[in-house]
Amino acid sequence: MTASVLHHAAAATLCLLVVPTAVPAEDLLWATSAGSADLQPSGADAALNWRRETGKPTSLIHVRIARKLLAPLFEQKVTRYTKVHDQILDSLVIGSSKTEGEIRMEMVPSSQHAVFDVIFTGKSVAKAHGTNEWVVAPTQTHTTLAARTRIIYDGQTLLAHPSRGQARSQVNVLRVIPRPAGLFRRQVPHRFIERAGWRQVRRTLALREKIVAQLSVARLQRFLDRELAAEMAKIEFPGHLLTALQNVGLSPGHLKVSSTSQALHLDVQLPETTAITALGALPVLQSDADIVVSVHQSAVDRLGHRLLSGAILDQTGLSRDGRQLLASQPLPAQLQLTMDHQQPIGIRFADGLLDLTLKSSHCELVETPMPGFGLQVRCRLQPTETGLRTQLVGPPRVTPSGPQNWSLAMIPLKQMVERALASQLSDRILTKSVLQIERLGQPGLRPTYSNSANGWLTLAWTRPPAAPVEALLADQAKP
Repeated sequence: MTASVLHHAAAATLCLLVVPTAVPAEDLLWATSAGSADLQPSGADAALNWRRETGKPTSLIHVRIARKLLAPLFEQKVTRYTKVHDQILDSLVIGSSKTEGEIRMEMVPSSQHAVFDVIFTGKSVAKAHGTNEWVVAPTQTHTTLAARTRIIYDGQTLLAHPSRGQARSQVNVLRVIPRPAGLFRRQVPHRFIERAGWRQVRRTLALREKIVAQLSVARLQRFLDRELAAEMAKIEFPGHLLTALQNVGLSPGHLKVSSTSQALHLDVQLPETTAITALGALPVLQSDADIVVSVHQSAVDRLGHRLLSGAILDQTGLSRDGRQLLASQPLPAQLQLTMDHQQPIGIRFADGLLDLTLKSSHCELVETPMPGFGLQVRCRLQPTETGLRTQLVGPPRVTPSGPQNWSLAMIPLKQMVERALASQLSDRILTKSVLQIERLGQPGLRPTYSNSANGWLTLAWTRPPAAPVEALLADQAKP
């Protein structure tokens, strides 16, 4: 379900713009510095990060997805049972092994990519028999394991580096049992063979433990690479995000991906964007929210112009290339509007409200050409479990598209359109059809924040704490 949440959170964000053991396992892990050379921000990236940290916007669209929402994609408990069949020095070791551990995910700060470290820590216990020409030695081996895989998301695909692991093994030889076979060995007392076997064990024990650790690491790395490949194949988030970019006429080059230790950041920079410093400051974001979406009104205007220029409002609604942007129910019969090519749409985010203006260049009513007019709608946006809810603030208004006042011929048209819009632009229709917003939420996410100020619309969702098992069992027991 988490992968589906991420898909809808990112893809719908872009659709919003169409608005128009004694040795701890941790000690075995090498230090992964957030300032490693290949991840160190520099130049313009460092400046962008500084502006983000100080509240200055780095793009027209910003999405923050918290680490705790991404972690379940990879984190899991692991219990594995495997067979042991290895050649260690002069002995053939056959037995079984049980490995227990956990996989967790950490995020690495990077200004160029989103970087995740998937870390396995655990222990294994192996019971086996080591056999050579002279003796059989039952053994019990305790191994502390740790492995790390680095995953990089560049905005298009998830790329996984080969896993790297370390291990420390302690081999306990329980007994040394002579193998009486052959004429010569039957003539040698068993105690001589046993003493020689123990001397061999003490002499080679350190080397055997090193070999066992190397074999354990190799098995762990193969397992981790295989598991991550299978899990990454299930994650549809990158592909859906690219599709959403294409749907609004953008390419992957317009998407900038970065990460901090606590969140994944997606920034969309439009090609027509003016100087970033000219934008208003970002509203204060809720640090405890799982998904935070911030959209600047400039992004809405630019994409809306691109998609609405030349569109026609007729009985099927306002559409272009099959995209319906107004009510799915028909407007007055035989009313046809052609949207203004220069400025068909206007959006303003301020004072907790959204002001939407659609401007037509001309219209026809019953085959009678008339001047165009503008539609003004003011509403309040609230995040819900399934998307956004709009609450109309006052009735829709139809205004002249130019400086002139309404003529006598236009007054009936104005009244008819206002009545039609008042009845058709319901909350659901406005949310679903005008704003073209897909589902942002999924079961388990709850809206926690909504605000519009300084030209920014900011929405936040949070996953509530899981209910205790006792409460779930009590609910199931109810008739």
